Amino acid sequence: MTPAALVLDGHSRAAVETLQSLGRRGIAVDVSAEGDCIGWKSRYCRRRFRQVNASDAPAFASWLQALFASGGYELLVPSTELSLRGLLALPEPSAVRRAAVLSPNGALEVALSKQATWELARSLGVPVPESRLITSHEDAKEPARYPVVLKPVTSVVAQEDRLIGLTAKVVTTLGEWRTALERFLPLCAVQEQAHVAGRGVGVECLYRTGERIWAFQHERLHELPLTGGGSSYRRSAPVRDDLLRAATLLLDRLAWHGVAMVEFRGSADRGFHLMEINPRLWGSLALPIDAGVDFPHGLWHLARGRDPGPQPVYRTPYYTRNLEMDVDWLKENVRADHADPLLLTSPRLRSLLEYGRVLLGMESWDHFDPRDWRVWTHILAGAFASAWRTAKSVAGRAARPLLLSSHHRRVLARVRRDAGGEVRRLLFVCYGNICRSPLAAMHANTLSPELEVTSAGFHDTVDRVAPKRYRDIAAELGVDLSACRSRRIDAGLVQSAQLIVLADLDNLDRFEREFPDALAKTTLLGFFLPEPRPVIEDPYPLDAPEARAAAQKVLAATQRLVAWARS
Repeated sequence: MTPAALVLDGHSRAAVETLQSLGRRGIAVDVSAEGDCIGWKSRYCRRRFRQVNASDAPAFASWLQALFASGGYELLVPSTELSLRGLLALPEPSAVRRAAVLSPNGALEVALSKQATWELARSLGVPVPESRLITSHEDAKEPARYPVVLKPVTSVVAQEDRLIGLTAKVVTTLGEWRTALERFLPLCAVQEQAHVAGRGVGVECLYRTGERIWAFQHERLHELPLTGGGSSYRRSAPVRDDLLRAATLLLDRLAWHGVAMVEFRGSADRGFHLMEINPRLWGSLALPIDAGVDFPHGLWHLARGRDPGPQPVYRTPYYTRNLEMDVDWLKENVRADHADPLLLTSPRLRSLLEYGRVLLGMESWDHFDPRDWRVWTHILAGAFASAWRTAKSVAGRAARPLLLSSHHRRVLARVRRDAGGEVRRLLFVCYGNICRSPLAAMHANTLSPELEVTSAGFHDTVDRVAPKRYRDIAAELGVDLSACRSRRIDAGLVQSAQLIVLADLDNLDRFEREFPDALAKTTLLGFFLPEPRPVIEDPYPLDAPEARAAAQKVLAATQRLVAWARS
């Protein structure tokens, strides 16, 4: 039987790079995925298999063992953390585990837990950010200073019958901190870490039973989101002695086997701190392969019990780009406030000029194998579609305030005419109907009891009360929200209202999808402010000063709206 490799998670970037790397060397590669994927388009894909969802560990293990036994595979590549976790259910001595070139479960569990990784690094003297573990709302005390980073201790958690991914969040206000904890804590414990300024650096290693044999370093140039994340553009660099020493300390202690990327953040002048250990092939895998360190081929040799060879010499600096992702990065970089120190922005013009490196032979694009035309034409089509949507979106956003302001004036004139001059029935709408819209409705009723005023929202959970801190703010401003309970907007409310007043553009978009025929009597509350604007911010995630400012805007706009209705 011809030696072959099985690559899981064919939708992922690491899977496609692995498939192309092995395929170019004449190795037969089969690809599995839960549905149609980019890996199945590759000319190097020999056979396609429907992958069982890894959230059902016994079913996934049974499916994988049966497929492995029938395929004659010498290498198995789990390309995402989901399938890697599924492999942990298999016995370590099994042929499937050996073909996957994995470390023992104990080492993998440390790498998959950010808290366990942090504790190991601290014990070894590897620099780590100041951190505290939050396990419940009861032990969650407000940070002494901002910004901080909230990290779920695991990147993947089980929820009902599926596994979901969680990503860290940089928070700068008490409201953001509370909102993030409300999202994360029901799922897992959370690390609260001091924010480390700088860009991401990865040291990638290939290990054989506790011995490092290859190493490579990359630097992230474009990260998405701009607060820090996956790289859409990166470059190779000589491995720094201090980072290699730290990565080796960690992986040696874990008796590592296979591949790992040890991630750091910081800068040359301020130093670097450990972020995490990625215990599988990574999304920027194209860079080491194209620069000269072919990690998938190294795994192929290890899986077959052969020597991958000495440390390869690789090109520095060399650049690779994920084209589809980088189009999104360019969009965010154009919009961003470049004075914000938390955002990893780059000069806008320079970011465009950098595309010229591909003409100089210094850069390549992920998955752009000239012989694998179905893959790269698919990527080009996606990149062009994204760029076109971005251009239309930018143009639309630029024109939208003017268009909506004109719409506002037409709506008021039409409503006044249709009401015979007496506008009495008002409906205020925001997303949750617990902050802005009930405040506006209660204030309007106070100002003019003869008006018929109600409020509603799009949130499906009803009978909710306003958050206590917002009720306190409203009370300080003279409005009692204690009796207010949320309701879901429906056709009856929309039909009975003469004028429907929305809090922001997201509300307008939702309203247009649900009640397109009622747009002729719909406007935005912010257009009643002395300085008209289409959005009044949602106070829910804001700190007290910002929430109070938003509430004051609601009251000011409502007062002018009521004066218009009574005139």
